[in-house]
Amino acid sequence: MDNIEEKNDLVKNSDGILSGDVSMSLYEELISQSQEIVTYLKNTDTFPNQLKFEQINKDCYEKLYKNIKSGDIIPVLSDFYEDIKGLKELNSDAYSFFMKKRNNSIKGLDVQLGNKFDEVFINFLKSKNILASRADTRNKKLPDIQILDKTRNIKAYVEHKYHHAPFMLSHKLIN
Repeated sequence: MDNIEEKNDLVKNSDGILSGDVSMSLYEELISQSQEIVTYLKNTDTFPNQLKFEQINKDCYEKLYKNIKSGDIIPVLSDFYEDIKGLKELNSDAYSFFMKKRNNSIKGLDVQLGNKFDEVFINFLKSKNILASRADTRNKKLPDIQILDKTRNIKAYVEHKYHHAPFMLSHKLIN
């Protein structure tokens, strides 16, 4: 019985929220199922670790999110440069890549890429036995994805967005 309780503690906290370790595993699995997007993007300019989940991502999750408690002062990214190998270089490269001026977006292609991300996410949810499908096929005012219960009643909507550029300057808004 103790093993079951320990296992449940790894899955959900007292509020019923998935633990970080489970969330990270699910995210890694989603990324691994997203390789068709990598193929789709093969002729575009992508950031080297885009749609990958590597050791630096795990280290960042541990130090930047998991170990910070509610109410703690949120440290700036540069505070972690010594603790997370490669973070300073990755941040510098990301800043150069994502912060350069660009306005070469082609609306139709943006929509196609968004749909490709939706398709991969829906397939991932289905692989977890979560009934999911497009919600906006008949009514474009609805969010992108709907989650259904076993009787096919709508239980939730998901407005799914992919942001090419990470929130590089969010620290200016938070502090």
